[in-house]
Amino acid sequence: MKVLESTDKEIAQLCDITMCGDHGIGERYDSVLDLLKCIAKGDDICALRYYKK
Repeated sequence: MKVLESTDKEIAQLCDITMCGDHGIGERYDSVLDLLKCIAKGDDICALRYYKK
């Protein structure tokens, strides 16, 4: 099995891309995404919360 490695910058970019999808999910359900924590920004976990508009 081959292990792929990514730089912190690449991981942060991928995180930003996936957050676009998370924001879209919130919009679809008339909600707003609040990003509480993010691994790509140095936190130990990613924590998301959606609020109804």
